[in-house]
Amino acid sequence: MNRDFLTLVCDWSIERSSIRFDLPIPNIFCQNFPMKKLTIALCLAITVLLGGCMTPNPNNLSIHYKDTSVSAELYNDGKIIDLSTFEIEEPRDKIVILFNHGTRSWRQVQACRPNNFGNVINMLDGKKINNKRVVAFHLCSFSIGSYAGQLTPIRAREIRLAVSYFIKLGVTARNIFIFGQSRGGWSSLYFAAKNKKYDLGGYVVFAPAICGPRPLKCWGVIDEHIRFFKSARIDGILYSHPEDRYFTPREHEFANEVQGLTLRTGFCKELTGRHAHGFYRRNCSASLSTEVRDFIAQRSK
Repeated sequence: MNRDFLTLVCDWSIERSSIRFDLPIPNIFCQNFPMKKLTIALCLAITVLLGGCMTPNPNNLSIHYKDTSVSAELYNDGKIIDLSTFEIEEPRDKIVILFNHGTRSWRQVQACRPNNFGNVINMLDGKKINNKRVVAFHLCSFSIGSYAGQLTPIRAREIRLAVSYFIKLGVTARNIFIFGQSRGGWSSLYFAAKNKKYDLGGYVVFAPAICGPRPLKCWGVIDEHIRFFKSARIDGILYSHPEDRYFTPREHEFANEVQGLTLRTGFCKELTGRHAHGFYRRNCSASLSTEVRDFIAQRSK
C-alpha cells in the first residue's frame, strides 16, 4: 500500500460464508489501534468514518494484477466486469472509451456511479465510427493519497492497467480513447505524459483539475504536473468552462503549450458555480459530441 497507509483486514463469517476486504487506513490509527482482526461492527464503523474500503472482489485491478498500490474496477453497462472471463466480441472492430471520474478529496475513498458517463459519451456509446462500434467503460477508482500530489500518479497507474487489459483482449491501441473529468481528467493527462510508449487514439478531458480551487499547498504540485504535461505530446481536447471555480480557461492555458492538445472554451455559457465544473453532465454539453466524434474518427484505425 502507500507509504503512509497500511492494510487493515476485516474478516468475519456470516451464515458460514467468509467475507473479507482490505481497507487502507492511516498508520496513526493503527498505532492507536494495533489489532489485525476486528469485529464486524468495528470494521463497518471504521468504513463509514473513513469513507469506504476496497471492494471484496477479485475483479479489482489491484487483485487481478497483484498491484497493491491501486484499487479500481472496470464497469460496462453499469455492471462490474469479471476480469478473468470478460471478452469483447470482435475486438478489432471496436472503439473503447475509458472514462475516469472525479474525486471530492484525495484523502477519502469516493463513491463511484458507473452509469454516470455524461452526455458526450452517452451519445457515442453503441454508435459506429469508421465502421467500428463504440463501447464505453467506466474505471471506478477507490484509491486515496497520503499527500496532495500522490493520488494522481496512482490514478494514472490504474488507467495503465486498464489499457493493458483492453490491449490483451485484442483491442487495437489506436482505438482506445481515454476520457476523464476533474481529477479523472487531470489523471488522464498525467497518464498520457507518463506512458509515451502507448500510441492510443487520444484523450478528451472535461474540466481537468487537482486540489481544487488552488490551495497554497498544491501550487508546487500543480506546477510540477503542468511542466510534465508540457514535456509530452498529448493528442486530445481539453474542455474548460470560464465559470469553473476550480480551474478556469486561464489556468488551463498550459494546454496551448502541450503538443497535440487543443483547448476548447465558449460552451454551456448559461452554467455557473459547481454546475460549470460538472458541465459534462448537463444537457448543453451534448453540443460537444460532434467535435469529439470527429476527433475519434480522425484518430482511430
